[in-house]
Amino acid sequence: SKFVAEARGHFPRLPLLANLRAGAWYCQPTALDGSCYFKSTDGHTGHWDFSTTRLNLHVASLASSRGGVLLVDSTRRGKRFPDSLAKTVPIWCAVLNQVLADHSAGSRGEVGCHLHLPPWVPASERDQIERKLPAWARRLASLVPAQALEELAAGLGTRLRPLRPLWISPSDDLAACARESAALSETCLPVVCITASRPIEAAEHRERHSWSYIQGAGDDHENWAG
Repeated sequence: SKFVAEARGHFPRLPLLANLRAGAWYCQPTALDGSCYFKSTDGHTGHWDFSTTRLNLHVASLASSRGGVLLVDSTRRGKRFPDSLAKTVPIWCAVLNQVLADHSAGSRGEVGCHLHLPPWVPASERDQIERKLPAWARRLASLVPAQALEELAAGLGTRLRPLRPLWISPSDDLAACARESAALSETCLPVVCITASRPIEAAEHRERHSWSYIQGAGDDHENWAG
């Protein structure tokens, strides 16, 4: 989409990854540096989870080597952000930060399992997710060889800059978001979550058309009828 291309222009040094499946629909293939797979279902309220089949460790490696990363996704039903970006990615960042801190030879500082969520996520939901983080961190540490974790942690530097999610939507000031990311990059690795969605009421579409467009309705091509 035009917005994704514009957002990319404000972060020229960061690699761009499409979150499968919907994210790929909003990026020019030639502009992509790869893909990732953070499922919205892992962030649905009451069903939060850290996936052990979609570790996305390549995203952390890319962020450490390039100073951050851009993730693009979209959502349906006119929501502003999909749960994949609003909650699944923050959970992933917090769990990975804790495990990498435990396997780092450098200064751990106050990395820990600190959870960064968008301000619109209720405090009660935040508390419930935070209580699950230690168990998820133990699960990840038991699955990935210690040497692989140590190598990944080493790539984050001796001060172990943690992965830090940020959120950008079409209604945000891109220049201001880029400045915030640049400021955070001194101590963190920005994981910039870009949504291509702009919440629009169906009535707005019916003003000009005899049909109603449902945002994201055709994104999941695996569920298309033949």
